[in-house]
Amino acid sequence: MDAPLPTSNRAVVWAGARKLEIQQRPVVPPSDTEVLVEIVATGICGSDCHNWESDKVSRQLVLGHESSGVIIKVGKDVKDRTVGQRVAVEPGFACMDGCGPLGLLILAVAKAYGLKKIVMFDIEESRTKFAESYGADVGIVTPKNSDPSKDSLTFSQEYAKEIVDKYELGQGFDVTVEASGAEICAQMAICMLKSGGTCIQAGLGKPLTSVPLFLLTARELNIKGTVRYTPGCFADAISLLARKKVDLRPLITSTYPLTEAGKAFEAQHARKDIKIVIMNQK
Repeated sequence: MDAPLPTSNRAVVWAGARKLEIQQRPVVPPSDTEVLVEIVATGICGSDCHNWESDKVSRQLVLGHESSGVIIKVGKDVKDRTVGQRVAVEPGFACMDGCGPLGLLILAVAKAYGLKKIVMFDIEESRTKFAESYGADVGIVTPKNSDPSKDSLTFSQEYAKEIVDKYELGQGFDVTVEASGAEICAQMAICMLKSGGTCIQAGLGKPLTSVPLFLLTARELNIKGTVRYTPGCFADAISLLARKKVDLRPLITSTYPLTEAGKAFEAQHARKDIKIVIMNQK
């Protein structure tokens, strides 16, 4: 006989800018084609932090979508899942800085697939050092544009030339991946490319961003946007972990019980951690 299902479950609910509440929410039994998952751990995503800081989010929003857990109930028509099976919930959008979790995961996967030379950029030295310890060949601290008379595009072009010359990159990088969403970072990623190179835009930024259109045309560059993943990527990611080609453990620098979710969000906002995970059953 199946164990009785809980009638309610704790949830972290947005209650205003930088305010969270832990509420009891009813547990809805799964339909014939669904499974019910007991969440064990949830990572704090960049989009969660944006929602946490906002004053324009629905007050009924339950934060957290990077979750994993165990199946505790299976609908009668479900044939490929079983009670006790460990599963992960497909995550939503992610938006972090260059050497944040998104950039570091891109680094790990690139290394796993055999990329030989990887250079990582970030505005914080602690993160570039972490990137080097995690497999990057070089971690570079990006300076801020402190000249008010110089627009971001001019600054990006000058800085790109400086980097290409300093590291003897010839015409520039073959591929750049922009993982922060910041306009100036997107401009730098394009300016550092060699002719025919490709920029992959992974970070989510403002709806409108200025790009060096002339450079894009003159160098015959390619810009590709990417959000989340294609259907095959999730299985590939699990395979990389199972084969120990990628190790996520160094990225998880702090864990908090669900009852201290507010402290976890404050810590994530302070940017001293790489990745924070909330343990839902504590």
